[in-house]
Amino acid sequence: MTFNSGFKSQVGFSLLEVLSASALVSLLSVLLIEGGLFIQRDSKLAQQNMQVLNHLENRLELQRMEVLLNESITESMDTWSLMLEIPSLHITHQQKVEFSSLGVVGTYIQVSAQWRDPWHQTQQLSLATWVAFKE
Repeated sequence: MTFNSGFKSQVGFSLLEVLSASALVSLLSVLLIEGGLFIQRDSKLAQQNMQVLNHLENRLELQRMEVLLNESITESMDTWSLMLEIPSLHITHQQKVEFSSLGVVGTYIQVSAQWRDPWHQTQQLSLATWVAFKE
């Protein structure tokens, strides 16, 4: 940019223009970095949710099979939870005999998980089913 004031002419940009352009580029780069980190954490949380949901579905199915077969088969599931890459994952389950609204005796099974997400907040997920006793 060229300015012609009575005594001297200026060629190029002024110091104020250069500083404001540098500040704007710096601000935009910081915002892009923060946005990228947010997207990475959000995708990590989605990945953790899918892993935990898959694990809980498998655990619930094995618990249901235990009720139907009257055998203990969940010991092999304990090694599966070690393969998940989720810090501080705690899995609990409960079984209790209940009557349905139609008076059928069955077993209520609930499997729950609790873990820390990438933002270090506690996440929880529970799955439940009801299995009628076979005759």
